[in-house]
Amino acid sequence: MASLQGRFVTALLSLVLAAGVSPRASAWGNEGHQTVGAVADTLIAGTNAEVQVRTLLVAGESLSKVSLWADCAKGYCGPLTPEMLGFVNANPRHAAGEGGPPCTRARRP
Repeated sequence: MASLQGRFVTALLSLVLAAGVSPRASAWGNEGHQTVGAVADTLIAGTNAEVQVRTLLVAGESLSKVSLWADCAKGYCGPLTPEMLGFVNANPRHAAGEGGPPCTRARRP
């Protein structure tokens, strides 16, 4: 248990330091999402949760790297892949403009 507590404290301090160094590191925006993903990667390292997460990710991916997927699916990162279009079409309330910047819209066929 002490090991998990130590990891949590380390991850929390890392997050605080990252937020202090980067004024844009918040829950919004690429840096914030990637920071939260990196903290999650750190917290689950060496646990059964990491094993389960690795079964969902493609080799070489991390939670930090995939943390932007949903925003990209909304059209904030450029052209949408067929997989992203499927997500947006299946979840219309998650389309761009629903809480996102009004100037960027998901490109749906």
